[in-house]
Amino acid sequence: MKPKLTILITFFIILSFIALSVIFNVSRLSAAQGADQVQTGAKQSVSSQAAKAAASRPIASKEQQSKEQQTTAGSKERSLAKAPSKLSHKVIAYYFHGKFRCPSCKKIEAYAREAIEGQGGFADLIKSGDLEWRVVNVEEPGNEHFIKDFQLYTKSLIIVDIRDGEQKQWKNLAKVWELLYDKEAFVNYVRDEIKAYLGRS
Repeated sequence: MKPKLTILITFFIILSFIALSVIFNVSRLSAAQGADQVQTGAKQSVSSQAAKAAASRPIASKEQQSKEQQTTAGSKERSLAKAPSKLSHKVIAYYFHGKFRCPSCKKIEAYAREAIEGQGGFADLIKSGDLEWRVVNVEEPGNEHFIKDFQLYTKSLIIVDIRDGEQKQWKNLAKVWELLYDKEAFVNYVRDEIKAYLGRS
């Protein structure tokens, strides 16, 4: 009987050990799952708060941008209101010639160019666009209308007053033929006439 009793006791001890091991492992697994759930819940809570914060930021940014745009627009309107209006005004100096170029024709062009573009002339005004110097062959296709526009009958130096893109007045500087052999007088004459047109109100 004693050997059987010993075997039973041993078997009972082994079963008890196995049962305790199973219970211990189950407890650890449950604890681990609970911790994971807590961490997941915390992460979801943080993500939710971050999403809410991110969603609220653009709204505030748009409101701020709207205020800034309104302020900028108001500043521009005030600046425009204070800025004085200025009419567009420029003078164009034309030298018209044909295909045949005689020495006198070339001399008139050279003297006129020097009066306008040369030293003491209007280089700054040409650069700013307030004065233009154009040499035109009226016999080239598309230029025939100048003959009628300015009543041309020979090589001519014409100055034109342009305001707001429209031609207001023009003048034929016919005296250039008389001053052809007096360069200084020629240059002064052309400059004085252009200055008068530039100074028109």
